[in-house]
Amino acid sequence: MSIRQTEIRKGMRLVFDRRVTLHKAQGYGRMTVEPDTEITVTGTFNGFGYGRLNSGGWSWRFDYDDVHLEHRSLGTPPEGALAPDDERVVWMFQDAARMADRLGLCADFDRLVDALGFPGRLRTWKLESEADGIKATFEIKAHSRREALEKVSGKLGVLPPLSKVKAITA
Repeated sequence: MSIRQTEIRKGMRLVFDRRVTLHKAQGYGRMTVEPDTEITVTGTFNGFGYGRLNSGGWSWRFDYDDVHLEHRSLGTPPEGALAPDDERVVWMFQDAARMADRLGLCADFDRLVDALGFPGRLRTWKLESEADGIKATFEIKAHSRREALEKVSGKLGVLPPLSKVKAITA
């Protein structure tokens, strides 16, 4: 099923429906892509667009009839899949955290799991909140931002309104 041109914006991620031959945006060159290959839109025109494949490189021309919107955003488990904080898969993230420690990739690993919402390394999170003239700062050991907020709400019996949370940093 194709999408309408009015739905497509620069920066969107689209997926090819079928095997398609693309033409290079500037100059000569062709490339064949398989179904489910992702492309990021770099320009839109009447009936076609330009985009870069995830591998980077050149910009390629594609027809709107050949693509559809990406069904699932990064960090969102597919329907029926295990959540990343499920006990049956947490061991993988724990092993990845240990490897990040060994290889000196802690900062990169932390950025990656934070962006995807996955459980990360055990870190000290600092939560600053202000409500009705009362300022509070909490330091919590947790594997993720969400876990830190849950721990604070569990100890206080109430979760500070997110609009009142000034900062939560690791």
